[in-house]
Amino acid sequence: MIDSRKEMRNLCILEPLKIIKFHQYFKIDPSLNSFKDRCEHVKVVDTIPFILWNDSGLFELTGYFSDQFEDKKVDSFCTSFFRVENIDEKQKCATLSLLKPFDIDGCLSKEICEIVRLERTPICFAVDLSCFCAIHCLNVKLLTRKIIIEPR
Repeated sequence: MIDSRKEMRNLCILEPLKIIKFHQYFKIDPSLNSFKDRCEHVKVVDTIPFILWNDSGLFELTGYFSDQFEDKKVDSFCTSFFRVENIDEKQKCATLSLLKPFDIDGCLSKEICEIVRLERTPICFAVDLSCFCAIHCLNVKLLTRKIIIEPR
């Protein structure tokens, strides 16, 4: 029996993340779970993007890139889009990688309604799953969509 709000939150996020991770790595028939509509193209890509909410709203993290060939230039981006890399059920935490969000012009964007493509990054963070209250899977086509800019 679940005896605390924190434990309920752990299960609320833990179980969907386990299903997402399963489909990312094993690419099994997505009709086996409640994420059917969002997992239907999982055979094309190995990432099922999702967003998380906590008590403050949509969860965001900032990623930093350092270009070792250009005098240690550092670029950063803020994102609310993630990929699950690893889950530690005992500690009730997960390792998430950041997905870079691009708008129709190929520019980084923080506005969810402007995002047309997501790109995997090697940047990872460990998160405590009890901090989150909701998760929403996104269409995997966001990872394969090409941004086409036609000349005027």
